[in-house]
Amino acid sequence: MSLLDDVSIVVTPNGYKAGELYAVIPVPSEGAEEVTNGDFATDSDWSKATGVTISGGNAIFNNSTANNNGIYQAAVFQANTQYKITAEVSNYSSGNVTAWSGGSQNINSNESFTGNGTKTWIISTGASNGYILLSSATTNGNFNIDNVSVKEYTSADMDVTRATAATRVDENGLVNYAEVVSDTELVTNGDFSNGTTDWTPNAAATLSIDTGRLKIAISGAGSGYAHQTFTIESGKQYKCTGTIDFGTASQMRFYVSNTGQFFDITQSGNFDFTFTSTGTSTQVRLYTYGDGNYGFWDNISVKEVTRDNVPRIDYTGGGCPHILAEPQRTNIVFPSDVAVTQTRTVTAVAYALSFYGTGSIVLSGTHSATLTGTGVNDRVDLIFTPTAGSLVLTVSGTVTNFQLEVGSYATSLIPTVSGTVTRNQDIFTRDGIGSLINSTEGVLFVEIAALSDDLTNRALSLSDGTTSNRILIYYSTASNQIIALYTYGGSTQVSIANILSDSTEFIKCAFKFKENDCALWINGIEVGTDTTATAFSADTLNSLALDDGGGSSKFFGKVKQLQVYDTSLSDTQLAALTS
Repeated sequence: MSLLDDVSIVVTPNGYKAGELYAVIPVPSEGAEEVTNGDFATDSDWSKATGVTISGGNAIFNNSTANNNGIYQAAVFQANTQYKITAEVSNYSSGNVTAWSGGSQNINSNESFTGNGTKTWIISTGASNGYILLSSATTNGNFNIDNVSVKEYTSADMDVTRATAATRVDENGLVNYAEVVSDTELVTNGDFSNGTTDWTPNAAATLSIDTGRLKIAISGAGSGYAHQTFTIESGKQYKCTGTIDFGTASQMRFYVSNTGQFFDITQSGNFDFTFTSTGTSTQVRLYTYGDGNYGFWDNISVKEVTRDNVPRIDYTGGGCPHILAEPQRTNIVFPSDVAVTQTRTVTAVAYALSFYGTGSIVLSGTHSATLTGTGVNDRVDLIFTPTAGSLVLTVSGTVTNFQLEVGSYATSLIPTVSGTVTRNQDIFTRDGIGSLINSTEGVLFVEIAALSDDLTNRALSLSDGTTSNRILIYYSTASNQIIALYTYGGSTQVSIANILSDSTEFIKCAFKFKENDCALWINGIEVGTDTTATAFSADTLNSLALDDGGGSSKFFGKVKQLQVYDTSLSDTQLAALTS
C-alpha cells in the first residue's frame, strides 16, 4: 500500500498567491450551499440594517455604516470549519466590501474589496456556530450585492502573513523579491510594434522607430521625452520594466508623474524598479538627455505587483527549493546596493553583517574586524557583539546586498535606499481543517532545517488553536535538540527529545501519535517511544501552523515537506517515509 493512501495533507514549495501557500493535497472541494435566498429573489431570509434594502434581485447598500451594519443570515456556519464565500458586487461607488463570521470574527483585512466584480473569501470559523454578515468595512458603503454563496471548503492551503515585502534566492541563484505580478499590462504599445502610436513627444523630442525600438532624438534642449497616461489605483505598487540602449545619450530616466519620482537608469540593458501610486492617474515619461543626442527604449511595461504576504520559495544552496520562514529583522545600513562608508550607532548585542561581492568591509570604532567577499554570487557574513557606541563600516571593492541587522545569524536581504527597512516575521497557519486531521491517531511528518542553532523554541503543530491540545515538533532551547510533544488538556503526555549533529542540516522527522503508542522517527531511525498518551476526542485537532499551536514559538527555518497522515502508520512505513 502506498503512503499516499493515508496522507490527508501535503504542503510543499508549490504554487502560491499573496497571502496563501497552496497545498498539494487535498485538492480543494466545496460542499452544499449553506445560505438561503442568496440571489435575493425575494425580500426574505436576510436581516437588514439601516441603509440596506433588498429589491430587484439585489441587496442595495446606500450609505450603510461599517462592520455590523449590513445584511446577515443566522445559523449558516458550523464551529471550527472552513468555508468559501462568494458575492457579486455591482454599482460600486464607495466602501470596502467585506464578510464576517458570527459577528466577532472578521475575515483577514487584506480580503476587504473595492470595485465591481465577484468577490471571494476563505474563512475558518471559531469555536461556536455563527451567522454570515456582509457589510462595508468603512462608513458610507454604496454598492449592490447579488448571488451570495457559502459552502464548506475543504483545503489545506496555508494563510501567509507578513505585511511587508521580503526577498529570496531564486532558481538562478539571484536575490530578488518574492512577488506576484499582475497579468494586466497598463502600457499600450510598449513594444512599439505599432510604431510611435500611443506615445507623445514633448517639444524637444523627435520619435522614430529604429530596428523595432523607440528612438528618442533630442534637439534644442538638454532633454526630451515620450509620454503616455493611464489609470492606476492609489496605494498600490507597480513594477516597471524595459530595455534601453544609451546610443549617444548622456543620461536616461523613467519618470512617474503621480509620485514625482525620477528613476535614473545607469547602463544599457534591462531595467526593473517599482513605485507606490499616490493617485488614480499617472503619466510615464521616457527621458533622454543630451542636446543633439539620442537613445533607444523597448519592451516598456507597467504592471501591478504584490509583495506583502507573498510566501518565499527559496533556492539557497541550490537543488530542491524550500519554504523560507524568518523572524522580524531590520537592515540598518543604507543604501544596501551601493558601496559607501557608513557609521551606525550600535548597542552591546549580537549583530550579523553580510554582503555579496569581491570587496571587503572593515569594522572600526566599537568593534574591529574585516569581512572579505569571495565572489559576486557568494554571500559572506560575520556575527559579532560590539560595545555600545559608533560603529564605522569602511567599504572597498565590489560590495552589494549590504546588510547589518541585530541577531545571532544573518537573514535574507532587506533592501534599503534612504533609510532603515524592517521585514516582518513570516506566519503560516491554516485553521478550520478538522475534517483533514484524525485527532485520535496519525502522523505529523516534516522535512526541515533550522536557520541557526540559536537556542530558541521553533515549532510546527497540529492543535485546537491553543496550547492545551496539540501535537508538536520543535527545535528547543537546548543546542541542536529537536522534541516531539503531545499535550492533552493542558498537560504534557509525551515528550521525546533527540540531539541532532547539526540542526541547520535538513532532516526528515515523523511523530506518530496514538493512545499509548507514540514514537519519533528521524532519518529512517526510531529515536524514541512513549506508551502513556491519552487519546484526543474526535475532531479535537483542527489547526495546522508553523508555531506552538497558540501563536507563539513560531517556526523560523526551512521547510521542504509538511505532511499529515490520518493513521498512525507502521514502523516499516515510518522508516520508508523518513529515509
